Amino acid sequence: MASNSNSIALHPDLEHREFFEVDADTLPPDKPVPFDAYTEHDAFTMPILPQGSRFDGETRKRLHSVSGSKIWISSSQRQKYFDHVGKHLASFLEGSTESRSKADVTITMTQQLAIQVFENLSPGSLRACIPILSQVTSWLARLEQPISLPGIGQNHEPARHAANVYTSSLALFAKVDASAIGENPHSAIGAFFHDIGMTGRLQDLAGRPGELKFAEHALIRQHTLRRPDQIAEGTSLDPAAVDVIRHHHERIDGTGYPEELVGDSISIPARTVAITSAFNALTSKIPRRPAYSAYKALAIMGRDMARHFDPNLLREFVGILG
Repeated sequence: MASNSNSIALHPDLEHREFFEVDADTLPPDKPVPFDAYTEHDAFTMPILPQGSRFDGETRKRLHSVSGSKIWISSSQRQKYFDHVGKHLASFLEGSTESRSKADVTITMTQQLAIQVFENLSPGSLRACIPILSQVTSWLARLEQPISLPGIGQNHEPARHAANVYTSSLALFAKVDASAIGENPHSAIGAFFHDIGMTGRLQDLAGRPGELKFAEHALIRQHTLRRPDQIAEGTSLDPAAVDVIRHHHERIDGTGYPEELVGDSISIPARTVAITSAFNALTSKIPRRPAYSAYKALAIMGRDMARHFDPNLLREFVGILG
């Protein structure tokens, strides 16, 4: 993005698209922010919320007049944002949100959280992510309103897939047993991390055009055996989350992997994520094919994969989609 003597000097990070969008309503109003926040209106030249300032009523009013609730933070300060949000998350969840549904704000935050985790697999990002997800999951599980499902037709990217499967799984968990997820959010955290092992060479193989060879398929299957604590030392997950990661590719008829479990020997959360993960994959664009419509994806799942999924859970999922 070139500049000349008559143009505004843009923030240097803008040259490399190194900004990420967040919702300002996730910021506690009475705490100083540890980063600079910008708007498009000011061409990223002057922060609307400078580091050390508070998101007070006057700043909120000014922000909403120029960009709604959207702010942009330098990607180099992304971890500071999540550390700040995580520290004050309880007050946000119990407080009021003026601009739009708090559930939508929260889902947007988990999408950015997925980008932070899957683009920066480090102990710091994972340790910051898990308690945030735990609080958000427990709060969303207590909502009486239905959770908005993600859109279809998007590119199949690890962060987007993680956030979409997490959101869809929460919606299906709510139909099955919302109170259980509210009290023990670890299965939903497993949904978020279900493909955490699909990194490096495995991700390159999965995203490559053309058919995969048998040995390449076998290699990709190993992703269910890799946990966050194996990828980033010092990160721990509850066994309920590990169960979802390990068993979301098991099939009802015993032809899945890695253990060829059958029927009820596969946990309900793992059976749930098997459905939401497959649906999101089918309705996303990949190099080998375009995204399928929701109708075609469900037709494939119901006809060609009828022995793969829990039929009762699949019917519940269809009901959620309407």
